[in-house]
Amino acid sequence: LDPAMPDGGVYALDPARIDIGVLGGGGGEEPIALASVISASDTGGSLRPHGIAASGSGDRLGLINRGRDGAFSVDLFARGDDGGWTPLRRRVNRRYCRANDLDFSSAFGDRAMVTIDRKSCETAAADLIGLVPTGEVWTLDPDGPPVRMGGRRFPNGISGVWLAETRDGALTAPTRRGADGGGLSRIPVPGGPDNLHRIDAESVSVALHPSLPRLGAYRFGRLDSAPSRAARVNLKTGETETLLDDPEGAMFSGATVAVLDRDRLYLGSIRDEGLLVCEGP
Repeated sequence: LDPAMPDGGVYALDPARIDIGVLGGGGGEEPIALASVISASDTGGSLRPHGIAASGSGDRLGLINRGRDGAFSVDLFARGDDGGWTPLRRRVNRRYCRANDLDFSSAFGDRAMVTIDRKSCETAAADLIGLVPTGEVWTLDPDGPPVRMGGRRFPNGISGVWLAETRDGALTAPTRRGADGGGLSRIPVPGGPDNLHRIDAESVSVALHPSLPRLGAYRFGRLDSAPSRAARVNLKTGETETLLDDPEGAMFSGATVAVLDRDRLYLGSIRDEGLLVCEGP
């Protein structure tokens, strides 16, 4: 990745550049050179990306920016005629310090939905251990204040109306009775769910954390590894299929995202280097 971007960037990787034949050798693969498609000047002078999402049409890109300057924002970009991304709209809000993921969904009029995983920007014990469900989901509505869906247990990944509630160990979605929590569909999953990736109309792939305490210790450098798990979840039937299980994180630690694209599974991590690419049968 670009050494000029110490806080990270947003990168586009053509899967065709990944040679599956060289993988699985225990490391030593040649790194792929990439340059960020978004610069710090595009986000007000500071870029420290968290969640990203593209619209279904592919002409818009959303980015959660937890910049070091304290100007927490959600930035939207439009694809230009040259294929690059042009700043379209910027939303700045102190509560975006806890913005986690976003999604464009026709279920909400093709607006961007943003998860706010917990209430406090600082370390708060009640939030961290999940005693009080303070997470929310906001709609980025240019014509008014955000629509809030509250009382969520660390809402993390989002795909359409479905949320990954990490501290509930489940995927949840509001029923037709309303989006205020009055009616809720719930699918338990084997771990704390993180990011979601839509596979088709009925299913998603999800990265799971079998042990949240071990993940926390790994994130802050107190452990050298954390378990990784990935699954496919049928949102219609609730059936869950494990795609990868690495209980010690020996192969890849602390996976936070699992993208299933045809016969390949791509995993990204909170700390481990690069991507893990697995080829299916």
